[in-house]
Amino acid sequence: MQHLSRAEIISTWPPSESGSYSPTALRLELSHNRHGRIQLCLKCRQYAATSKLSVSHDLRSVWYDKPIFTYWLLMTSFSLFGISDFAARLPFILCAALNGMFMYYGMRLIAKRRDLALWCALMLGTSLEFWYISHAILTDGYLFLFTQGILYFAYLGLRGRHVTRHMMLAYASAGLAVLTKGPVGLILPGLILIAYVALFQRDTLTWQRLFHPLGLLAFALVALLGTS
Repeated sequence: MQHLSRAEIISTWPPSESGSYSPTALRLELSHNRHGRIQLCLKCRQYAATSKLSVSHDLRSVWYDKPIFTYWLLMTSFSLFGISDFAARLPFILCAALNGMFMYYGMRLIAKRRDLALWCALMLGTSLEFWYISHAILTDGYLFLFTQGILYFAYLGLRGRHVTRHMMLAYASAGLAVLTKGPVGLILPGLILIAYVALFQRDTLTWQRLFHPLGLLAFALVALLGTS
């Protein structure tokens, strides 16, 4: 993989109004994975230039490996606040806040204990890896957010609490996870839920709840947003 120097990064970001590159610098932290994060922003710029809202681009080549959700967020932030460190990191900082709030909300729904929900949110918010993911320009934060939604809502639905609503929310979260990280957003939490039902429930009704037809429809509709 070709690595870009700081001078090359500055010379290729962002484009001028005429479409050519200008020497305006986007100052991103040069850490051990700085190349990947810089490439993400560069691809976001080129993606915006193509005006194709469902296909990302990698330095003028069509790039099907990375789903589109993160590019939408970066494009929106750049459009609102301009090209800057702040604009690049804002969607992921907001994601960190949402992850902490959702951890509290999910545990409060399941355990019905405010103290336990608060401790879970505090443990998440003070973990070193969570700090890093929240500060970096990575897709992992949103994948974790939507995976929380899958597991929390599916658990409530499988336990018989407002089955249709919770299973539709779980599958909609799975659709967003797929738009964020691809099939892994569905496969990993799906395997966890299948294992849970197979080991601890084992009745036909729970299997029917797990593969709820309206939930599958919700997943298809959300996932198709990335190809519309």
